[in-house]
Amino acid sequence: QVTNTGGSFYGAANGGLNTINEITYAGACSKQLPQTPANGDVCVIVVANGRADNSLVVNPTNPIPMVIGSNTVTDSLTLGIPAGAVTFKYFASSNVWRYM
Repeated sequence: QVTNTGGSFYGAANGGLNTINEITYAGACSKQLPQTPANGDVCVIVVANGRADNSLVVNPTNPIPMVIGSNTVTDSLTLGIPAGAVTFKYFASSNVWRYM
């Protein structure tokens, strides 16, 4: 379960990699996707804190954009209360986290 400690999931650069990350922190939670993924790695996020102002932030030190449909996000993405899990998969050939 995700708290609001550090910018990365669980306070580690690759925290949250290949696991289900449940955001339970009572306040707005802002996290970066894992910073050194391998091709095919996933990061699954479940918003469980009942908030619509959680966010995923592209790490400025190792910027890996998030791609949602035809839109590329290079700064941050707001996560509301999704119906289920939100899954991002890393594609090394284009160096992006793609929303699945």
